[in-house]
Amino acid sequence: MLRWARDLISGIVVLIVGVLGYVYSFEVDDGGVQNPLAGAGAYIRLWMVILCILAVILVIKSIRKRTAERAPAVMYPLIYITLAAVVLYVGFISFIGYSIATILFLAVLMTVYDFYPRKGSFTKKDLLKGSAKYLVVSAVMTVVVAQVFTRLLAVILPAGSLFG
Repeated sequence: MLRWARDLISGIVVLIVGVLGYVYSFEVDDGGVQNPLAGAGAYIRLWMVILCILAVILVIKSIRKRTAERAPAVMYPLIYITLAAVVLYVGFISFIGYSIATILFLAVLMTVYDFYPRKGSFTKKDLLKGSAKYLVVSAVMTVVVAQVFTRLLAVILPAGSLFG
């Protein structure tokens, strides 16, 4: 595929995602925040507007600079692993809750990103030690983010139907 065509398609897809995210942001529960500019939906709208602006720039750039340059392949195993992890995370967050789903999601991805490029050059002990380290880092990150969102921003995070 030519680079400009790939960029055009990517820009259109990102633009569609940005518009859908913007529309969805009006459905987000702001957790009792009175100021509409301080709610979670406003934050999502801000990022969706930025995403749409960048997508439009990419579309315009791809149309203006149509060269015969071939695009390098972008789909490799780590992308498939990441996509699968995101789908599982989104699918399980309402069942097992934000905290457990996020800890597992982050720990798995950090472990995979660390060890996948080193295929065969590590031991099982290294893998277990690295996984434990990433599990602790993921737990700390999740607790900090959860505290910021629940205590400071009054956002209600999914508890999960398994536990609630």
